[in-house]
Amino acid sequence: MPVPTDASIEVSQKGDIGARAIETLTQKVGNVADRCRERVDRIEIRLTLEPDPARQRPAIAEATLDVDGKPVRAHVAAETVDEAIDSLVDRLRRRVQRHEERRHRLSERRNTGDSGPGAWRHGDLASARPEYLVVPFDEREVRRTKTFALEPMSVEEAAFDLEILGHEFYLFVDEANGCDSIVRRRSDGAIELITSCPDTPRDPTGVGTVAVGTGSVPHLTLTEAKEHLEAGGGHFLFHMSGDPARGRVLYRRYDGHYGLVTAE
Repeated sequence: MPVPTDASIEVSQKGDIGARAIETLTQKVGNVADRCRERVDRIEIRLTLEPDPARQRPAIAEATLDVDGKPVRAHVAAETVDEAIDSLVDRLRRRVQRHEERRHRLSERRNTGDSGPGAWRHGDLASARPEYLVVPFDEREVRRTKTFALEPMSVEEAAFDLEILGHEFYLFVDEANGCDSIVRRRSDGAIELITSCPDTPRDPTGVGTVAVGTGSVPHLTLTEAKEHLEAGGGHFLFHMSGDPARGRVLYRRYDGHYGLVTAE
């Protein structure tokens, strides 16, 4: 479906990037959007060339399509701007395809109660992400906090959202037990479910091919979460906090500081 003439298109850039690169990226992302079967209401594109010589992949390309109210996102880094553009467009095209497959499967499941074989498969590995800048621990700040009223959904739906958004984790309420949970992308490319109430019995068919993690989710203050994340050396930490306790994810940003995703 061609992108409507009233669709919002936002293009931004940072660094020494020529007009040709911006024009090429905009045209190629527009071609992907034109092939979407659902209406695309908004397109956001960003192209960055970092001046830091320590970065092995200084060219960063990002794109988000609002496909019938659902964001489909891709984010890559590469050694050159041209490589970043090609990699981004390829990844975005695959994620749009998975988004459309997901819509079809979920619609089929609602109609028949069966989502069919191969209900979910993992795709892109996180091999082209930007490097994390190094900021001393005592100088790191929480630069961004996002709070969501989480919608109950199946593990399959959460895994699909993780895939099309290109994130390392996705915070949601598991409709099977009402518990704050995350699905995360492991280093081997597989998807794993981590839930705040692991002792709750559940039907193993309800998670499909998603692995179920073991162990408990810690209850931590923000200061404690920072210390745990630093000690563990990971990119994010799922924990519980507040009264009543709700799920939170403290994560490292590429600028070396922190972001925080909270449930309400």
